[in-house]
Amino acid sequence: MTRDEAVAQIQQRMGFHTGLASEIQTALQQAQQQLEHGEELPWFLKSEYATINTVADEERVVVPTDFLRELEDDEWLYHYDAAALLPEDEHIPLEKVPPLEGRWRYPGSGAPKLYSLDKDYIRIFPTPDDIYTLKMQYYKQDAVLSSNIENEWLKHRPFILIGLAGMHVTSGSRDQAAYDKFSNLYAAEYMTMINVEIARQEAGATRQRGGAD
Repeated sequence: MTRDEAVAQIQQRMGFHTGLASEIQTALQQAQQQLEHGEELPWFLKSEYATINTVADEERVVVPTDFLRELEDDEWLYHYDAAALLPEDEHIPLEKVPPLEGRWRYPGSGAPKLYSLDKDYIRIFPTPDDIYTLKMQYYKQDAVLSSNIENEWLKHRPFILIGLAGMHVTSGSRDQAAYDKFSNLYAAEYMTMINVEIARQEAGATRQRGGAD
């Protein structure tokens, strides 16, 4: 579904309203931003593995510009060692710690062992003494609906965006019925998104009773 098709969907649910296109476009952008800074993030916002490099004698590494949040998995950030003798030793997961703990445990310089997430930076401990390659996978911002495109939200969860944007548009009007319609749509779609996330996480889990044989 494209942005303009989403606009038409909202207009239709407002009683086939033919105006407010600009306001609805803005509401779609606001709804996306609100969802991307909420508690639950969907699977389709997970990035591909990104590669960044440290700078010698600098503990800070700038996070990617589209970075939203770490993955739930503790091992989302790795030191990549292309010179490792065994393939399983190429990706060395970094442990997350508070900044003071990182500096206390590794006060000098060397290869990355620990990290801390601090505003727009990843802080590496010990302080890198050379250029090291880091690989990461994270939740990323989706393309902004500033033109008539289909982004990941409109591809996979269009009606959660339509519901929330419709709430924004109708919240200041006297059409309580329309607001309730969008509110119910949003609530149902949000719950579906959460249930799908749980199902995806459970699908690959290995379960056993009474311990291993």
